[in-house]
Amino acid sequence: MENMWSISLDDDAIGNLMLPDEIVERQCEYLKELTNGAIIAKTSPFGKSTDDDSFFFEFYLTSTLTPSYKFTIMYFSYKIGFYPMKIYVDDEIRSEVGAEGYSVTIGYAVDVASESDFMTMLAKIINSKKVKNVISSLYSMKKSHERRNMSSF
Repeated sequence: MENMWSISLDDDAIGNLMLPDEIVERQCEYLKELTNGAIIAKTSPFGKSTDDDSFFFEFYLTSTLTPSYKFTIMYFSYKIGFYPMKIYVDDEIRSEVGAEGYSVTIGYAVDVASESDFMTMLAKIINSKKVKNVISSLYSMKKSHERRNMSSF
């Protein structure tokens, strides 16, 4: 019997699309480099979407000094085809980045049509005032902790 599968899985055939969580994880690595590891951005699976068979993730901040603290930047979900996908943010961030959305239990859901739209929206979200304030506060706490430890010698 012959092989009936007519699919090619080489890089030319499947393209260069990155998984949305892979895109976010790269940004996590950049923040770690930027803060010398003091501020930690993470993405982790967050159970299963309640309405369909989506992959569901949480994207959040913490720090080496405050490992039990977690600030959720956003949740996001996508189906097996990746796009369109959904981002879930709080109303303050949604308003600041100018995203149209609708209210759900975990904030506001924003529909994202493509990888480039996701990267654009992600850049706006991680550069929002609220996220920058959290990063600045966590970094200030680290610096304050270092100053207090230095003065005790």
